[in-house]
Amino acid sequence: MFGPPTVRDHGTVTVSMPYYGCPRTLHRAVTSVLEQDYTNLHLVITNDGGGDGAWPPIADIDDPRVTRFNLPTNRGRYYADAVVLSACQTPWFAIHDADDWADPQWISDLVETAYGEGTLAAFAPQVVHAAGRRRTEQVHPLLRTLRPIPQMTHLAHHAGVYRTQTLRTAGGYHPGYRVGYDTLLVNLVRMIAPVSVSPHPRYHRCIRLGSLTTAKQTGFGSPERNAVRLRLQDLYRRALATDPSDLRRLIEDTIPVDIAESVRGDANRLMAQWYA
Repeated sequence: MFGPPTVRDHGTVTVSMPYYGCPRTLHRAVTSVLEQDYTNLHLVITNDGGGDGAWPPIADIDDPRVTRFNLPTNRGRYYADAVVLSACQTPWFAIHDADDWADPQWISDLVETAYGEGTLAAFAPQVVHAAGRRRTEQVHPLLRTLRPIPQMTHLAHHAGVYRTQTLRTAGGYHPGYRVGYDTLLVNLVRMIAPVSVSPHPRYHRCIRLGSLTTAKQTGFGSPERNAVRLRLQDLYRRALATDPSDLRRLIEDTIPVDIAESVRGDANRLMAQWYA
């Protein structure tokens, strides 16, 4: 009899999961990461100023692959991801929202796709759950092309798997933004080198009421999100005129000094806890 298929190990994947204000979905999200068939991973759950609400829902989870990290105030998901990326010492990096979940093959599909095609990142369609309905959001066909795209375009959800150094070369997660930055980041990663696309929709995105995506102040069509998009469009135009090797400097130059120093301080705290 043949045994179950073997998942090849291509190095440790760090999964960053910022948490704020969704205690009912956190356990499902954490469990879905820990039940991946790609077991060589480390999950960093960042309590993004959520007070005491983050840890009770996952009090029963005791896994050495999990690091629980507290930020004293709410700084936003990109800030939290920037801290984890700064502290990361593994070859692969991925994000997972605290209100989403993933099939067990999510990471293995993406890592195997990137490794097999020799690319620095891999993306896939995602299943979107909203208002009791589900649909599959496909990856934009332009994601895999090498020609420049004149205007910033939403190419794929950023729950892909990346070479850690690739994310850093692209400038990483900008800690000065709270919404919209992932669209620019995927575009920047694409500028560095070709990326891969898995055909399998393994990641489930939950559009819930009260999230940044749906809130009146920050949701799609809101003045704040429209203003952010204009800023990102301008930054994208500047990136098009920049050598890919200089993208990191371009992005870092737009981060206020106090925010950059705060990220470094929090990353040092995380490293002391993570690698103790």
